[in-house]
Amino acid sequence: MTLAEFFQTPGAWALLFALLAMPALARMLARAGLARGWALLALVPHVGVLLVFAVLLFRRWPVVASAGEGKR
Repeated sequence: MTLAEFFQTPGAWALLFALLAMPALARMLARAGLARGWALLALVPHVGVLLVFAVLLFRRWPVVASAGEGKR
């Protein structure tokens, strides 16, 4: 399989997108106070980035919790 044939597959583009998105996802996770290792989920083809965003959406962010969220 040549490199040109490889990049004609959807999985190759998903992998390329995941590799490009991982540093940004890791930084978002770190700013939220979560482990950067969650960004490795982005390597799961087609659903990995969605899984990382689900973690960001539904988990409590330790940074926000320690800043006193809800103490108005």
